[in-house]
Amino acid sequence: MRWIIFLLMLTLVLPALAQPDTQAAEKLRQTLEGYLAGLDPNMTLAGNPAEEGFIALGKDAVPVMQDMSRELSLKLAAAEADGRREEILRLRFQLLFLDRVLVRQATDLNPPAEIRAWVRQHYPPETQYLADLLPEPARLTDETLARIFPGYLFYAANFRHYPMARNVPPPLGLNNLFAVRLPVQPENGKGLPFRIVALTNSTDLRLFFLETATPLRIVTEADPRTEEATMKAVTRAWLVLSQVLQDDGFYRLTIPEESLQVAGSGADAGGYLCRGRAEVLPAHGDSGSINTELYFSAALLLIDVKEVVKLTPGLRPGG
Repeated sequence: MRWIIFLLMLTLVLPALAQPDTQAAEKLRQTLEGYLAGLDPNMTLAGNPAEEGFIALGKDAVPVMQDMSRELSLKLAAAEADGRREEILRLRFQLLFLDRVLVRQATDLNPPAEIRAWVRQHYPPETQYLADLLPEPARLTDETLARIFPGYLFYAANFRHYPMARNVPPPLGLNNLFAVRLPVQPENGKGLPFRIVALTNSTDLRLFFLETATPLRIVTEADPRTEEATMKAVTRAWLVLSQVLQDDGFYRLTIPEESLQVAGSGADAGGYLCRGRAEVLPAHGDSGSINTELYFSAALLLIDVKEVVKLTPGLRPGG
């Protein structure tokens, strides 16, 4: 009888104890939804006090933000499928805000702010304004990038091409990709410092891949299927990043899985060749593709990258 009474008490007490957490989570969600609804895609998030406020909520707020981010991603996919441009811009900006907060919670770093600081360091006083005019750096969240470049975060910040392109002096360009390496704690006295690499064209990207992409780290022993999957992943990562440098703000590209094809054999002196393609989704007259070939040694070291870009723009503002 005592056990029955005890169990009954537990069924009453435990939900009551859990209720404050549920209420707090729902209140946080409502606060976030209210703030996100008021975000203007034309505003800047740099130095935004609301961002600092959400950071101050601490790690307990992360699960709620992650859930909301997943929900917004699904809404964005639906909006992109229907071509609802205004909604696409709004949802992208909301996701951008959430991602900034989540990355800061996870890394204790503020990569977009660090990118603007990098821009200031690389320009003389008379062109410091470019750091403020730089569009909000948006993180690329493709899972392939984390697999091929562990320890790196990638951000895109592209200036508008239409109706009139801005004259941007180097080292920036109209299209900018920033590879942000997170600091690694020293192991046996060997650590990796924080750094930012700016990539503005295919030549920059090729050098970055040759220096940094090391698929051998993630290939399990002598499993040809894993080796092939790894080469395809490196090729996909190239296409994910390359399209940022080729986009004029209006193209919508997709990477068909069947376009990733491996040829050759590790036993051959020539090693392997992996081809891939990013295709333009036809809309408003847009057409074309980005075709790439990545060459690997028999030991799966990346040794060269070749690319052919054939993109034809359709209707554009001012055109």
